[in-house]
Amino acid sequence: MNEQEMRAYIVKRLAQSAKKSDIALELTDKAHLYYDDALALVETVAGETAREVELRHAPLVFAMSAVMFGLGCAITLAAIGAMLGILFGLSSISVVGPLNAGNVVIYLINLGGPILVQAVFGMAMIAGGSVGLRRLWGSVLNKG
Repeated sequence: MNEQEMRAYIVKRLAQSAKKSDIALELTDKAHLYYDDALALVETVAGETAREVELRHAPLVFAMSAVMFGLGCAITLAAIGAMLGILFGLSSISVVGPLNAGNVVIYLINLGGPILVQAVFGMAMIAGGSVGLRRLWGSVLNKG
């Protein structure tokens, strides 16, 4: 195994999220290197190719972040729609008594708890998806 093949192998294994120590052990078998020399080579290649390894994960990060963001939007919009439906009497919830401010507050307290949890959960998903997309955007465009 020549040095170019070793470097390609190290980049491939780093992209698979293998531990550096495991890669060094594999190199001791494949390239007949001493462990310390193999670990030093792995550390050097990892430092030189960190961006390349990060870009190999980009499609997965993009897919997960986009799905998280989209589902968060859908969940949040559904919660907002349910809340507006309760407020404006458009939902199938039966209203007992006149619909005045006091009854609306009671309905929102009784029925809005789960809807509020749903809205917060959806907003957290939007935030998580946004963070992932922002990190990906930064690694792909700003470091280029």
